[in-house]
Amino acid sequence: MTDLLAASELLTVVDGAMLFHYCELHGATELIKSTLARVRGHSIAAEQLRARLISQARQHRQVIRMYLTEFGLSPAARSRVDLSHAGAGAVRGTPDDMSEFDRLVPVVVQ
Repeated sequence: MTDLLAASELLTVVDGAMLFHYCELHGATELIKSTLARVRGHSIAAEQLRARLISQARQHRQVIRMYLTEFGLSPAARSRVDLSHAGAGAVRGTPDDMSEFDRLVPVVVQ
């Protein structure tokens, strides 16, 4: 994600701290998910641990959503981002040219 944000040219130096905290939070969330996957059994202690981890994961997801919105990466936030000054005008035929997505691709339903 950091590569995508850097390529968008929307980040400034002052965004570094917020991006750092987002990365830390994402890492902590991955750790919670892996710990949750390793919780075995149905003892009271295991169920309490599972409940605590699920609660933490839910809280982390809410904060991650806030970060994604702040970085303009949610659908609603993207509609408010002005890319006209961020190098968004790719020249046709350049590597960031998105014209390949202009044509319709047939969908086969089986």
